[in-house]
Amino acid sequence: MQPNAESTQPVQAPTDSLSPPAQTATSEQPITPIPVTIITSSNTNSVDTSSAPKRKSPFKILLFLLVLLGLIMIPGLGVSGYFVATDKIDLGNPQLQQTITKAIIAFPLIPKNPTLVLKSSTLAHQELTQSSFDLLVSADSKDLEAALGQSTTNLRFAGYVNYSDSENPRFTMSIDLGEAIGGQVIKNDPVIYFKIDRFPLNLLQSIGITQQSYSLITESWISFDTAPLAAQAKKTLQSNPSSDSSDTETAQKVLRKVFETDILPQVKQSTENLDGISTYKLTYSPTNEQLDAVYTKIQTELKKALPNAADNVKNQPLPSEYISNPNLSLWFSQKDGYLVKLALNASYDPTQVKNSQTVYGKLSSSPVTLSVVLRLSDFGKVLPITPPTTSFTYEELIKKIYELQTPASSSAIATPSEVIE
Repeated sequence: MQPNAESTQPVQAPTDSLSPPAQTATSEQPITPIPVTIITSSNTNSVDTSSAPKRKSPFKILLFLLVLLGLIMIPGLGVSGYFVATDKIDLGNPQLQQTITKAIIAFPLIPKNPTLVLKSSTLAHQELTQSSFDLLVSADSKDLEAALGQSTTNLRFAGYVNYSDSENPRFTMSIDLGEAIGGQVIKNDPVIYFKIDRFPLNLLQSIGITQQSYSLITESWISFDTAPLAAQAKKTLQSNPSSDSSDTETAQKVLRKVFETDILPQVKQSTENLDGISTYKLTYSPTNEQLDAVYTKIQTELKKALPNAADNVKNQPLPSEYISNPNLSLWFSQKDGYLVKLALNASYDPTQVKNSQTVYGKLSSSPVTLSVVLRLSDFGKVLPITPPTTSFTYEELIKKIYELQTPASSSAIATPSEVIE
């Protein structure tokens, strides 16, 4: 029957036109989840990446190891180089040792002690061939008063030297003994030129020199050719080589050892601005006991190394018997290591020497106060050295003086032939 058939048909609910069609249980699943899966996969991957352990870059690891190795090696190399520079480590290769020493000295962070300051100066002066100098020696003694009319006198040497040519060193120098005596010396080739600028006229008049002759002496240059003398000296050295070179080297080693072990520890170091130059100042002021100890140590070491040489000085008095208040100060440029000033002060009293037969008791009969000051400058500068345009040989000058003398006074002057003989 129809009514029953109609009642068996499923009743469909009304559908909205915007809603998707209903799916039956037997229909295939669409691929619509793919884009959703991609988005979800992307988020999942992001979370997993942050939580997973990161792999370190090999370059960063290598850089870290190199830095760590450098931090370990640099101090070690610095300490080793410092010991090499101060001769605590002997490499057995002087050239390599000197190269390392130069590098250590040039490094600004390395602290400079007296040993390195002296090393730096030694290396700097080894390469120096030009400089100006001013040496002043002052002495105060009653013996000088008897000879010169005053107890205090100054002897000064000042000039410039250029020894870039070791075969022909060149220099110009003025020499002054007090205010009464002075002269000049010039050497720009094998010829040396001398000139007396001033000399006490009364002393020359006492031997018959007239005022006219005095003017000739103080206005003339005397020339002396050193080439024949230098050639003869070189020939003598070549034919008679030194036989005591080994002894000299041994003695130098002994003195160096005593200097490093007994003198350097007593040296005081400070910094000082000297005429606008930043310097390291080294001062050595030993007591009488320290001075005697150093002298005794040298004697003992020399006796061990050179028994025969030590016997020659074993009877000499101790330094404290005739030397008092010794003081040595050295100023070195912090910039280049050059010695710019030296000052030495001491008192010498031969009357206190117990052994009067020694050479020390014959130098003077009264106490002497001595002061030595040396200044160096113009390092590496080439300054002009100009020889005189006219000059006389010694024989020529004596002949001219002889010709100027009056008959009454000429007998007091030796003839040129007598002078030559």
